[in-house]
Amino acid sequence: MAWKEVLGVLPMGWLEIMHVLMDMELKPDEAEDVKGTLRHMTKNHFPSGNYPFSEGSESDQLVHWCHGAPGVTRTLVKAVQGFGDEEFSATSCGCRGGGMEKGSP
Repeated sequence: MAWKEVLGVLPMGWLEIMHVLMDMELKPDEAEDVKGTLRHMTKNHFPSGNYPFSEGSESDQLVHWCHGAPGVTRTLVKAVQGFGDEEFSATSCGCRGGGMEKGSP
């Protein structure tokens, strides 16, 4: 099996790493690195608002709690609160639908 850039797992994944970093006191350049990583990650969403398990994945069948739409939403809300940056607000609203639509039985 070939290695893929996993967005939310390794063991906690890039999404969780960004979430934890926002709990720390970051230097301005470090905060920009976190924002840049979040921007890159949020470009990869499906039209449904869900996110892929790994970079390049085209499967939009499952919603993964930590690294799918629910995990992205909670991390982006934290980015809005921590950075005072509304840039991530609209993106977090857009991914709520993926979790609600696909995540409910």
